[in-house]
Amino acid sequence: ANRIRRAVTLIEVLVATVVVSSIFIVVWYFYSHGMSNLQVTERILESTRGAHILFELLHRDLKRASEVAIPRELLSSSDPKLEPGDAVIYVDLKEYVYRKKERRITIDGYPFTLGRFEEVSFRLTEPGLVTVKIVPIPSASGTGESERGDPALVAMRGLLAGVGGEGTDVEVRSGLQ
Repeated sequence: ANRIRRAVTLIEVLVATVVVSSIFIVVWYFYSHGMSNLQVTERILESTRGAHILFELLHRDLKRASEVAIPRELLSSSDPKLEPGDAVIYVDLKEYVYRKKERRITIDGYPFTLGRFEEVSFRLTEPGLVTVKIVPIPSASGTGESERGDPALVAMRGLLAGVGGEGTDVEVRSGLQ
């Protein structure tokens, strides 16, 4: 039986092109969203690590402390260096200063470069008991610059025992008992 070979029509070529293009678009969509979610997760992890390291520094210093001072009179005075929302704590002779405007911590005058923070506060709730609140801001790229509109603010609690969006106070016993 002699068969006549039939050529592929233009409509069949167009349908095949549309199907292949649709598959590529779907694959690209999932890939690009997966990569953007990965970047958001990395930023959150980076900022949470910075908060964790800051907490560990404070925790270590407070555990060994022989003197802790939170100078409320400095915060309420008309000192131009400190503004509302700033926080200061002295642990022995070491100074931790949080500047809300810059969203940065300095430790003995040196900037803490591992993250920026939405909020940091210190309270002496009773003799020998300091409450610390640290709320990091996920950095925009690994440069430490903040992304202010990012809703993914992660609060660090203790040794990362819990993660929430509002920030959590952590109580640390100092060596002053």
